[in-house]
Amino acid sequence: MALWSECSGSGALFHATLDRVLKHMHHCYTGPLQERHPHTAADTVIRLVVSEMVDRSDLASSPTCHPHSALSQDVVPPSALSQDMVTVFQFHSYVSEHSVEDMEEHLLQVAREAVFAEGLSGGDSERCLKELEEVSHTGLCPRQQTLRALASLLSHQDPQLSEAAAAYITSASSHTPFRSKAVDCYTQALWESGVQTQRSACAALSCLQAVESLRAVVSLCDSADEELRHVAIETLLTFGEEGRLAYEQLDTMPREMVRLGTRRGNAVTTAF
Repeated sequence: MALWSECSGSGALFHATLDRVLKHMHHCYTGPLQERHPHTAADTVIRLVVSEMVDRSDLASSPTCHPHSALSQDVVPPSALSQDMVTVFQFHSYVSEHSVEDMEEHLLQVAREAVFAEGLSGGDSERCLKELEEVSHTGLCPRQQTLRALASLLSHQDPQLSEAAAAYITSASSHTPFRSKAVDCYTQALWESGVQTQRSACAALSCLQAVESLRAVVSLCDSADEELRHVAIETLLTFGEEGRLAYEQLDTMPREMVRLGTRRGNAVTTAF
């Protein structure tokens, strides 16, 4: 909590202005960030971390951000930074959630993930493959843009790249922090508009063996898009016994009544 004490100052133990927190973090960490990641704006990385502390996505922007940066958002007026607050509880919650022991190392990790996500989204197959080989999933948070970039590669026209992305996600499925965020992200994507997004999410959930997303996948099995419908059914069938049971029920009951279940002999038991 030494960093919090420095950010808040002696006059306020439980809160500090966003402006004060940002300025102090810039003072402490801009140098190391620029040295290790010269092509990623330090301000962008610091703002992203503080924005997640206070759950303010609009803060995760910077006037110096490149417009195509994976971290770029709408810019917050500077006047608001001197009025809005960060509380000690928000700070502690973020540090605990991300297991932060050293803020400098954490910021460098966030910056590396931003480089990784941009590399996957840049359209350069060789760079994508290099990033997938060099960046371990254990070093990722991972954030939404990272997960979506990975999923988009699963339907890439280059089979070597799509297979590498599938292998990466499959390997990462054994790492609980990655898997938890990935399942949440991809399950949510199933409900979004855009067939390509839904297809990519199905493919990613299949790599993760995300049985907990079964109901959401079932909802796509009567999609008007034939290819999406086929992908959703294929995804169900990768979910083992529970997926096969759900598939068997598709033609016999409404989608909302398909339940998770296990087979015992010739009987099927369902879990609400």
